Amino acid sequence: MKQIVFLISAIAMVLAGPDPNCMPFNAPKDATFADCCQLKVEQIPADIITKCEASVPKPSGPPPPPPSDGKGPRPPPIAALCMAECALKETKIFVDGNIDKNAAITFLSAKDPSVKSTVETAVNYCADKIKNMPGPPNNSTGPAPPCSFIPMFATGCIYGQIYKTCGDKLNAQPDTCKSLLDFANKCDWVPPMKCKMSDV
Repeated sequence: MKQIVFLISAIAMVLAGPDPNCMPFNAPKDATFADCCQLKVEQIPADIITKCEASVPKPSGPPPPPPSDGKGPRPPPIAALCMAECALKETKIFVDGNIDKNAAITFLSAKDPSVKSTVETAVNYCADKIKNMPGPPNNSTGPAPPCSFIPMFATGCIYGQIYKTCGDKLNAQPDTCKSLLDFANKCDWVPPMKCKMSDV
């Protein structure tokens, strides 16, 4: 359990930095990259999402409670980590515990080669962030988490970096797209897909 809590905390620290408003549960929930940015960047195919939704473990109880001091959001359920890991394995982006940068760049720019430079910059930026993530402490005890935190972080980070460059390709409607851009600029990531964290 300590390892699981540590990994969730590590994700939160790298995604959110020092600002609690950048935590995953404070991200805009009514819009995603695909809704708002008209850059032709490949998305995870619906059939893979459906397959992964069916394969991830379902929570057996209620969502984890918020912190005892009442501040901040609940941590993301472990099933969300497994969903992201499954999706990136299916697309051959997450291989042998690491992000394959070339595979990620090829996949994301498949629809439109003109976005390749933007995608490459985003992938390299996020790969460097992953390298600098803290590892679990040496005295960690208990079972290791069933899935890696890297795919979940990588998807939010990469799409966030690309979203910040959307420019005149940003869908002005609804207003939530502007809110999502503000979040990306402030927090360095965006939710890559619509997904209620308590449902996965």
